[in-house]
Amino acid sequence: MRVRICRGTHDIGGSCVELQSGDSRIIIDLGLPLAAKDDSRFDSSTLRLRTGAELVNSGILPDIRGLYAWDTECRRIDALFLSHAHIDHYGLVNFISPDVPVYSGEATRRLMELTTMFWPLGRVGGKPSTFANGVPVYTGEFRVTPFLVDHSAFDAYAFLIEAEGKSVFYSGDFREHGRKPSALRAIVKALSGKPVDVMLLEGTTFGRPEEKILTEKELEDNLVRVIGSRNEICLVCSSGQNIDRLVTFYRAALRCDKIFVVDVYTAVVLDALRDFARIPYPSSQYSNLRVFFPYWLSRRLSGSGHVDVLYRYRGLKITRRELEEQQRRVLMLVRPSMIGDLRRINFTGGSFIYSMWLGYQKEPAMARLLNFAREQDLEYYYIHTSGHAPPQTLKKLVDTLRPKEVIPIHTFYPDEYQALGVKVRCMNDGDIYWLN
Repeated sequence: MRVRICRGTHDIGGSCVELQSGDSRIIIDLGLPLAAKDDSRFDSSTLRLRTGAELVNSGILPDIRGLYAWDTECRRIDALFLSHAHIDHYGLVNFISPDVPVYSGEATRRLMELTTMFWPLGRVGGKPSTFANGVPVYTGEFRVTPFLVDHSAFDAYAFLIEAEGKSVFYSGDFREHGRKPSALRAIVKALSGKPVDVMLLEGTTFGRPEEKILTEKELEDNLVRVIGSRNEICLVCSSGQNIDRLVTFYRAALRCDKIFVVDVYTAVVLDALRDFARIPYPSSQYSNLRVFFPYWLSRRLSGSGHVDVLYRYRGLKITRRELEEQQRRVLMLVRPSMIGDLRRINFTGGSFIYSMWLGYQKEPAMARLLNFAREQDLEYYYIHTSGHAPPQTLKKLVDTLRPKEVIPIHTFYPDEYQALGVKVRCMNDGDIYWLN
C-alpha cells in the first residue's frame, strides 16, 4: 500500500491524502487552502478565474490524475472520503468528476449542500455516497471504516484504511473535550488489540503552549457568569456551524433567562441537522430561540432563488426594533457581515464575547467587527476552547492504539510530535510512503 500526503505535512488547511493498493486509489479529504503563499487569507473567489489545469499547476489543486472532471485520459479514482464539513477538508470537491463516488456522513453531505445556498463555492461534485459510523465501505482493494469523532464540526470522522494486510489510521480533526467525549472511547474500544501500521495524526494545537483547553460544560459555566451578571445585550461571535458551541450558547441563555438570537444562516443549519441529534432549532418547541435576518444574507438568498428560506422562519423573526426594546434579555450571534445591521441598533451598553480562534482577529473583516464593538463601548470577553485535541489527548490516542509509526499532518509543527514517545516519520507534501 502506498500513501502520499498531497498537502498538510506542514500546513493547517487544504488537507489531502492519496492511498494506492494495486490499481485501486482513494483520496481522503480535498480541502481548500486556508492561506495563500504569502500567508494572507486564501481568496476562494479567485478559483473561478482560472482553468482546472492552471489551478493544478499553481498548486491550489493537488496533482491527482483521474480525479477531476477534465481529466479523461487516466483511470478514475475509486472514491473520495470526506472527514467533515470544514472547507479546509472539503472545499475543492466542486472540481471532482461526476462519476467519482464522494463518501461522507449524511449530515456532512447536508451541510455541504446548504452552504452553497449562502456562499459561492459551487456545487458539490462527484457522485454522492454516504457512510455510517463503524460500518466498513469496500471500494477496489480498500476497506475503509469511518469512526465518529468529537470535533467542532458536526458529523466528523476518523478513518481506518485497510489493504494488503496493512492498516492506516487517519485521525481527521478531533478532540475529547467537546460534547461527545465518548466518541474517542468508542474508537479505542473498537480498535483495541488491532494492529495499526501507520497513524496520520493531526497536530493543530502543537505550537500553542499558552492555549487553555476547557470542556464545553466549563465554557457554558463561564458564559453564564458573564451574561448572567449583565442586564444588557451580549453579542457573541462564533461559527454558525459549530453545533457544540451553539448548544452551549443556547443552554447558557436558557439558564440566564435570555433570548438566543441567531441569523438566518445559523437557523438553516440548526434546522437541517435536527434529525441527527437533539439540538435546539427554530420552532415553537424552543421559545427562547429567535431568528434575525441580516441585510446581506437576505439579499443573497433572494438573489439566488431561495426566497422560500426567508419566509420559513418569519414566525420566529426578531426585528431591529425588538432587539432595541429587549436588548437587556438578548444573547445574539453576530458575524462581520452584520456590521451594517448592528449600526442601526441603538445600544445602551453591553458586552462582546469572542468565541473563535484568536488568529481570525488578524483578518480585515474580523478586525472591523472588533473595532465596531470598541466604538460601541462593549466590554470584551474571550470565552473559547479549541476544536482540536491538545498534545496530552494526542498522546493518549497514540499510547492506546500503539501505531508502529506516526506521520504528522494538519500541523505547522511536525517536529513537536517527538514528545508523543513514538516513532515519528516527518514527511513533505508529495512524498510517498510505502507500507511493505
